[in-house]
Amino acid sequence: MFPHLQPGGIYLCEDLAGVNNPFVAYLQGFAAYLNTFNWNVAEEVSATPTPLQANVSCLHFYPFVAVAEKRETPLEKFSAPRRGTQWQPFLR
Repeated sequence: MFPHLQPGGIYLCEDLAGVNNPFVAYLQGFAAYLNTFNWNVAEEVSATPTPLQANVSCLHFYPFVAVAEKRETPLEKFSAPRRGTQWQPFLR
């Protein structure tokens, strides 16, 4: 269903009951795949998102319910600028 959601759309699945629910297991794998990465280090620490990461804004789990939110626009990269590369001592 996710490819059919409009940008910014929300997919909600309810009645996720049971200890060995196969759809809950699928969603847990889906969540684990959201956390994969291959870092690039240059002027910033960055990672190119997978197609799934580029399109999924977040995934929420509640008792008996899961909610997936699709991004308004696909994410191009995860990035964090490098910090602390130019240290200035306080005392001279």
